[in-house]
Amino acid sequence: MSTTNYIKLGDSVVLPGTHINLLSFLNITLPNPAGLVGLYLIAGSVNTSLRNFADSTKPLSAIGSPTVSSFGAVLSASNYFDTGITTGADHTWTVVAKPVLASVSTQRACLVSNRRFTASTYRGDALSWEETNLLMNRFDKTAAASGQAPSMSVVGAVTTAWNGFASIVGADGVAQTGWRKNGATVWSGLSSATTRTVYTGDTLRIGGSPLNDAGSASIGLVALQNAILTQAQVDANMTYLSNLLSTNYGVAAF
Repeated sequence: MSTTNYIKLGDSVVLPGTHINLLSFLNITLPNPAGLVGLYLIAGSVNTSLRNFADSTKPLSAIGSPTVSSFGAVLSASNYFDTGITTGADHTWTVVAKPVLASVSTQRACLVSNRRFTASTYRGDALSWEETNLLMNRFDKTAAASGQAPSMSVVGAVTTAWNGFASIVGADGVAQTGWRKNGATVWSGLSSATTRTVYTGDTLRIGGSPLNDAGSASIGLVALQNAILTQAQVDANMTYLSNLLSTNYGVAAF
């Protein structure tokens, strides 16, 4: 007769020694991974948040002192993560974050950005919170003119809840912005086709911006894809991420 012995440890028990973080065993496999160059889960600590699930040779760099919790981090222009990569002419960004209701310009905050003011114009791309209650999907149009910005109103958003947000921008200048909550994604209208350029003077920052926007944003996961996904493909990725975060981090389904 075999006997199985086990020890049940209480929540307050800490085992001595060095142990592998459970995050090391987590797999993130998007159902639609085309063009994936960056996939980041921000959780636990700054160190555990640096991993790039898409490319282990290109981890994040922490700038300043990001405030990381068991899931998500509060990030700002002074405390953010630098991806070390630039955006593509085609891109789809997916971000799990808490909505920000910005009422004035001093509350502006970025989810993902490499946008700055240089040579008398704005250059670069950004998914950012701006006044009044808007999520702006800014992108470079031409080197000589500021970019377009399909916007999404987040009036009525629950600012303590994790939601999904998406930025889609094509090399043809056609772009749209998405907001996933309550199991479905709503979309902005499409921007008009125009000549698109890609600014490579700065790498993409998570939660920060070369414009030094003064606000802060709570961000938990970012997927950067240098490809155009359809609305259905983005929504499938959002559903997968919602289930993943609910199972592993207790994040309420979005």
